Amino acid sequence: MAMGTWLVRLLGAALVISVWSTGCCANGRVKTTVAGDFPDGIAVGEGAVWVAVRGNFRDPASPPGFLLRVDPESCKILDSIPVGGRPCSVAVAHSAVWVTNWEHTKVSRIDPRTRAESKVGPVEGRYILGQYKLAADQNNIWVHNCTGTIAKIDPKTGTAQTWSVSHCHELAGIAAGSNQIWVLGKGKLFRLDPNDGKEICSVTVGIHGKDVAFGEGSVWVVNAEPVNGTISRIDPSTNQVVATIPVGGDPLELAIGAGSIWVANMGSKSISRIDPATNRVVQSIHVGKSPRRLAFGEGALWFTSMDDHTLNRLEP
Repeated sequence: MAMGTWLVRLLGAALVISVWSTGCCANGRVKTTVAGDFPDGIAVGEGAVWVAVRGNFRDPASPPGFLLRVDPESCKILDSIPVGGRPCSVAVAHSAVWVTNWEHTKVSRIDPRTRAESKVGPVEGRYILGQYKLAADQNNIWVHNCTGTIAKIDPKTGTAQTWSVSHCHELAGIAAGSNQIWVLGKGKLFRLDPNDGKEICSVTVGIHGKDVAFGEGSVWVVNAEPVNGTISRIDPSTNQVVATIPVGGDPLELAIGAGSIWVANMGSKSISRIDPATNRVVQSIHVGKSPRRLAFGEGALWFTSMDDHTLNRLEP
């Protein structure tokens, strides 16, 4: 099937299929829209929700990857922006939308007004398992890949510096904020100097780390276990784990917003809401599908699911 035909059918379906479900939880509701073959990374900003959609790599006829721009109010797909390959992670920062692509080992910068793409990189290394992840701070865009390297990208010039993380050949996540850079390895969280990439310290976390985020004055790490996943909370003033919080089964990613920490539990098909003031789960929301990627913005929590190839809006 030609890419143009495929996209027309996708957009047509997505504009029609918009279903409210009020039975998912006591004080939340989910609105769903079709998001494509394999909806993956997600970010909110510049007045829209942005979703990276990749084709099925097992199907030669599957179309190249693209980025969807979604209206946060109606959940309707407004634009489809070709980026090629297998896009996976998205961030909105510095008046642009940034998309990583594990197949083409590149980072794309999308102008949210013109939807024009400019390429950054290439980013050294290749994440053979299919995931580069992005983080942004007030000065730079940060990218990691699983081979143990990170890239620091100047958002004005697009130039990139690449550093290796000592003693780490597998990276699962990256977080930035308050002049801090944190990268998640196998069983270790590394704090790096944002100026030269040198290791400042390492913190022992769960062996199956999947994601890391910075917010609410702390660093948060997802420790994935099939039944009893946990979140580690690290105090950046001491570089110590100060809490370990049980969540659902097989947690994959987290997001921070509305004064809460949100966790996507793929195994238990739920989303956990953590109150950082008490380090406790205050709400467990069964969504009836496996949430994959999370983002908070426009007054809602957004998540993608590959169970039914959807983008979903959860109103707290």
